Amino acid sequence: MIKSTAFFLVFAFLTSCVSVRSSSKTHQEASFRKILVLLLDSSHDVRDSQRFLKFCPEGYSLCTVSRSQELAFDSVDSFITKENKVCQADVVMIVKRTGDIIQQNSYGATRVTGNEYSVELQTLPDQQAFWKASIRSEGTNLVPARTIFKRLIQDGWIHTNQLHLEAGPKH
Repeated sequence: MIKSTAFFLVFAFLTSCVSVRSSSKTHQEASFRKILVLLLDSSHDVRDSQRFLKFCPEGYSLCTVSRSQELAFDSVDSFITKENKVCQADVVMIVKRTGDIIQQNSYGATRVTGNEYSVELQTLPDQQAFWKASIRSEGTNLVPARTIFKRLIQDGWIHTNQLHLEAGPKH
């Protein structure tokens, strides 16, 4: 039993794949150290929040909140304004799962093999978008927090030499 569990973990690690496409407003200047992370319609909001807290780069801090769109009466903009009164963040990162990645086998059966996400950074308090990303994360249903921060570093929006790392899949 232990060998099969170990094989599954190694197999899951080797088959996980995350791809990211991002774009920025070239004329936008955004200097920030505190981020309000808004998880829209997250089915695992506590776990997802913990992943963002775990992988937050050194020198940065964040608050995480989640919001169910179907149960909300206020707009997303109003919700962000209200939540930021407590958080006092410089920017908001809006993370939304936009779909499932579905594969079909040779017998015609389908299964979900991952998720797609959209991520947007907006200045606060004016909520002007300056960075957007589209992410495909296959082989896992975990929100790819580590990948998001790595891409922000790569794109020059986060300035740090230290990203909190863990052993295991690179999501």
